[in-house]
Amino acid sequence: MKHLLFHLLFFATIISFSSCSSDETYEDQLNAEKELISNYIEQNNINVIETLPANNNWGANDYYKTSDGFYIHIVDTGEIGAEVKTGQKVMARYYKISLQTPPDTVRRNWTTSESAYPEEITFNLSSTTLIPSKGIQKAISIMKRHNSVAKIIVPSKLGTTEDEEKVIPYFYDLKIKLIE
Repeated sequence: MKHLLFHLLFFATIISFSSCSSDETYEDQLNAEKELISNYIEQNNINVIETLPANNNWGANDYYKTSDGFYIHIVDTGEIGAEVKTGQKVMARYYKISLQTPPDTVRRNWTTSESAYPEEITFNLSSTTLIPSKGIQKAISIMKRHNSVAKIIVPSKLGTTEDEEKVIPYFYDLKIKLIE
């Protein structure tokens, strides 16, 4: 009995020491995320701008940064005319790539060979349950038009629930079509 108690105490001590040394705080994870985004920006020679370009005149590698750490670069402004309204359905095709090292393509939904149907999203920035994420909703609000295309960087707090829990930022190639 004494021998068994000794072994249990020994294993409990080892477990407590190992858990203490490998714990990473949420703040540590957020700092690592900021570094991942910063490294991605530097490696891709992204020019960060603080105001949306007038008349949609985007420089080749200009990314507009919002106050909450979301970045967007409009590749194609889409068709002039109707713009997305709250409650309207939008069809989205995208690549979702983690900014971790090495990067990982999490979702490929750009063509019909990758996914038969685009993702259908109801645009609603005022909802508390934004589907699929706050970042995608924010991108749609800036893209606005039918057939517009953008590149976005979404920090975890603006991602899906899973992205937020894992504190992983993502890069997206995103194109939208408005549904009448």
